[in-house]
Amino acid sequence: MGHRKESRLQVRFKNFVVMDKLEIIALSKGMSLQQYSLQILIDSLDVTEEIRILKRTELECILTTQKLLEFSLPADQVAKAKAYTKDYLLKIASYAGQH
Repeated sequence: MGHRKESRLQVRFKNFVVMDKLEIIALSKGMSLQQYSLQILIDSLDVTEEIRILKRTELECILTTQKLLEFSLPADQVAKAKAYTKDYLLKIASYAGQH
């Protein structure tokens, strides 16, 4: 038996609009709603894992850069760099709060 080409829900309820849309998307991809839901969950897990790996790599790069800075510059210049960074982050937070 083939897949339906349209939603099986003939009566529309306000609270089921999202389910109708998901079912239409699933059918357009040749999947049932259950198959499509499972595929969305699997894809989101893959993306979550990639984000976790990227965050770890980013943190490693930041810490490496910080240690290189501390090893290669005098303490007063490191303190100036940290103060500048702190000030810059406050400006970003302030700008984000305004918009």
